[in-house]
Amino acid sequence: MWEQMLESFEHVEQFYFAGGEPIIMEEHYRILKELDKRKMYHVRLIYNTNFSRTTFKDIDVLNYGTSLIRFRLEQAWMQKAPGRNNA
Repeated sequence: MWEQMLESFEHVEQFYFAGGEPIIMEEHYRILKELDKRKMYHVRLIYNTNFSRTTFKDIDVLNYGTSLIRFRLEQAWMQKAPGRNNA
C-alpha cells in the first residue's frame, strides 16, 4: 500500500490524521519524512487528536513540524470544551 501511495504522492494537497492517537502512529512520521524529503511544504496537515501524547519515540511532533510543514491542528477535545453545548 505504501508503494501505491508513493506513486500518487506528488498530487497530494492534504493529509488528515485521525483515529486513536495519530501522533503515536509510525505511518504518521513516515508520511512527514516523505513530505520533507520531497520538499512538499505546501501540503496541509489536519489532525483530529486530543494531544494526550505529543511525542513518539524521540520525536516531539510540535517541534518536528514547526519549521518544516505548516500545521493546522483540529483538536477533538475542543468539542467538549467547558461552556459548549455538548448535547
